Amino acid sequence: MYKVFDIIFFKIFLEIMEKMSTMEKNNHHKEYIENLVQKSFEEFQSYIKKASDNFVYGSDNCSEAIASSIAEFEGKNKEIYKGMVSGFGKGIAGNAETCGAMLTGISFVSKIAFENGYNKKEIRNFCNNFYKKFQEEFKSTQCSILSGHDCDQPFDSDFDLHTCGKYIAFTTKEILNFKRNIQPANESQNLKNSLQ
Repeated sequence: MYKVFDIIFFKIFLEIMEKMSTMEKNNHHKEYIENLVQKSFEEFQSYIKKASDNFVYGSDNCSEAIASSIAEFEGKNKEIYKGMVSGFGKGIAGNAETCGAMLTGISFVSKIAFENGYNKKEIRNFCNNFYKKFQEEFKSTQCSILSGHDCDQPFDSDFDLHTCGKYIAFTTKEILNFKRNIQPANESQNLKNSLQ
């Protein structure tokens, strides 16, 4: 009789410990996002938070959440922006490969550089810089490694949506910073020429 009670008690204890561990991870991810928002330019803060919230509390996948927030910042149609990157969610079309948030970052860095008159080689360099920043910050670019779960089981009890929220917040911040700091290509070239 006591053995059955001990086993039941032990299982309950393990479940409680697992939930506490998940809560601790959840708090860590929330703190990361809050710190990232705090360190951002004031005009970007609500868009960074909104992008993360679109995923964590809304129905957007990681890519759509970023695109929606960027569209709002630019005063563009959210649905068109979301449609351009929707297939990146869950690691390229749900295959748990390259992180959809990172791919969306590359897409928007490319778009912004193109709109500012940069050529393919320059655009590739901007995108490579973003890629390296992402990889340096998170030590991987693979969805299944970053999220720590099987993308085919999105409601798995081990999956914490805040985990991906930090990748979304980071990417949104980087896109907005890039947009703020980029100079049109002809001005950038004039600056280079004047320094020589």
